[in-house]
Amino acid sequence: MKKKVVYNACHGGFSMSKLAAMWLASKGLAEAAEFLAQGPEHWGSYECCFYPYTLERHSALLSECVETLGSDRASGDMSNLVIEEVEGPYQIQEYDGWEKIVTPQDMVWKNTEDPDIVESQIKWYSKHENHEET
Repeated sequence: MKKKVVYNACHGGFSMSKLAAMWLASKGLAEAAEFLAQGPEHWGSYECCFYPYTLERHSALLSECVETLGSDRASGDMSNLVIEEVEGPYQIQEYDGWEKIVTPQDMVWKNTEDPDIVESQIKWYSKHENHEET
């Protein structure tokens, strides 16, 4: 069964807006309510950058928040939150804040017995070098 996974698709890093924190707090996420209670002096130089540490990226509540508010309103100041449906295990790999979802099918395995390994690597890198969705 596929699950929705939320990740950040731009440089900067995964974070959520104050509005997203308010939405999550209204749904009972104590971590979001505690964050909001700390006030602007705790939020740093941006209006708000909330990271829900207690939620897995495949949490139904997290994806519902992004879907309900929309990416622009749910994303933190340096984020572009998007949703991808994934079946089975996944990893979120990150470089300079830009994240991508990697599944076992995306992995390039080297095999000394496979003469076509170079061709399969070229296909994989071509697919992923421009941050294309899988």
